[in-house]
Amino acid sequence: MKKLLNSSVARTYSLALFAAILIGFLVVPSGAQAQSEKLKEALDQVSESVGALPEESAEASKELNSEATSTEPAPQTVQIQQAAQPIDQAEELASHQEALGSIVDFSILEVDEVLVKLQAALKSPSMKDSAASYKPLVNMLKERRQYLVDLKKTVASDTVDLEYIKATAADLKFWREQFYNPEVKLAIDVPLLSQAAEVLATALNRFTKISNDVSKIEARLNTQVLTPMLKEARASLDKAHWYRRGSQELLISEIKQREALLAQLKKSEADSATTTISILQDLIMPATTSTMVESTEPVSLLAPLEELITQVNEIDIAHKTVQLYTQQVSDNVKTTYQVFLSMSAKAKQLLNR
Repeated sequence: MKKLLNSSVARTYSLALFAAILIGFLVVPSGAQAQSEKLKEALDQVSESVGALPEESAEASKELNSEATSTEPAPQTVQIQQAAQPIDQAEELASHQEALGSIVDFSILEVDEVLVKLQAALKSPSMKDSAASYKPLVNMLKERRQYLVDLKKTVASDTVDLEYIKATAADLKFWREQFYNPEVKLAIDVPLLSQAAEVLATALNRFTKISNDVSKIEARLNTQVLTPMLKEARASLDKAHWYRRGSQELLISEIKQREALLAQLKKSEADSATTTISILQDLIMPATTSTMVESTEPVSLLAPLEELITQVNEIDIAHKTVQLYTQQVSDNVKTTYQVFLSMSAKAKQLLNR
């Protein structure tokens, strides 16, 4: 009876763990733009697939916690576990394949949308001079997409078993966190930067026209009452330009660093018999495997992987900084237009005297 209970608890715990891994995918990187209906539908399918995973009595989850303080299960719990129906292994495998497959499908749709918005932003006039600096990011995302396409075929294969699917789900979540999500964060910042640049360019053009008008009005009326207001508008535009330039320099710097690290990884990983994901997992969670990693993996591979882990945090900070800076561009341009309105009202007063 005890053996039956432990087996049931272990299976329920395994299912709960697998579901938790999949649900972790539902968190789209912060700052992502509005999702399309197609992407929302894919996200709904993920939720349905995870929710449809076979499960046994919820009492097993409670028993997993109570076992730490009690050597004998409660009679009521034993009765429930005895009544639980065994899960067909083929059905369980199919359910897990469907759930993981829905995650992969969602990820492919997601990267497709990110690529479309990224490439559209790079074609805008405001990005003409710097578009080449963002091309490596496009290539990174195309490579991530191909990985997902290949994985989709593998997950749907009839040659895989349940343990492989569970291990693949864990690896995929880790892959998204360390490779995919950081690059998506960089990519969704590019349209923000493009929009900020366009807004600023429009405001600068407007400033030039108003500046010419102010010169004419002040020369005609022999006054400089509008000049201080014009300087105030110029100061706001200068701030907006500083934030726009800072956003672009930060973004391009992170992309260059990312490109260099990935190139170093590709060059070094051929010397290792272990997958990059496995080594990354050991580096991030070294409690039980750090000694093994340090003694068996070449330094040429470990060094860039450690830098990659560090850069994940750096990209997150850069992502938030770019969002803050582009908002500052918008806020300062808004202030500039408010000054323009005040100048217009003042000019009318002067001309109507």
